[in-house]
Amino acid sequence: MSHALPQKPNESETCWNSIGVYGDHSCPQLPTHLHCRNCPVYQNAGWRLLDERSPPGYLEEWAERLELPQDANLNSGNPMVLFRISDEWLAVSVQPVSEITTLRAIHAIPHRSNSILLGIANVRGELPLCIAMHRLLNTGDQESEQNLDRLARWITQEDADENDFAGRFVVVRLKNGLWALWVDEVHSVLRVATEKIMAVPSTLKRSTSSLLQGVYLHEGKSVGLIDEDKLTQQLLKVLP
Repeated sequence: MSHALPQKPNESETCWNSIGVYGDHSCPQLPTHLHCRNCPVYQNAGWRLLDERSPPGYLEEWAERLELPQDANLNSGNPMVLFRISDEWLAVSVQPVSEITTLRAIHAIPHRSNSILLGIANVRGELPLCIAMHRLLNTGDQESEQNLDRLARWITQEDADENDFAGRFVVVRLKNGLWALWVDEVHSVLRVATEKIMAVPSTLKRSTSSLLQGVYLHEGKSVGLIDEDKLTQQLLKVLP
């Protein structure tokens, strides 16, 4: 079977590999965009790649692949969204996740916003409460705190570019309402085999362990599995 792929951007166009986050970080636009994926140059390269004509044999190859018997292991286990907060990897069940989106302008709630509850944001017409997960879990480092400070200055700026800040909102619908959890990175969806879930180690920080139902080993990384009921209880505590 061939391995035909769409044509990639020219090497001269892949500035992210030379002066961007995958290069020497010398790009003058990097302080503004924080990551190359937020830069129009990177995004336009992606659109050009999608607009390329399929090479000979590409569609036929994928037709053959899709006709192959499906691996039974692909659908085994509970699907969970894997994301990162500072240097900690966590996962939450896909059931309560309604959307994963870029950060939005946040409006402070008079007399109710605090260091963890940043305010509310407009996400497709709904107004989830925005939570700084770094502070909820007490995992914030200097970089994340600087981003949070910038985010605080961004509050109520309706004309702000949604790609100006690193990180993502994981919007979850829990028993007590809709919440937008600010995280550094959303990685993928992984399937967690119940029999491979390990107990939460006693050495884990209390602020993190108090949210978990267990720990799962994925590609050499220890992933904390969030318990929805425990998360709901912790979020209730941040409400004034």
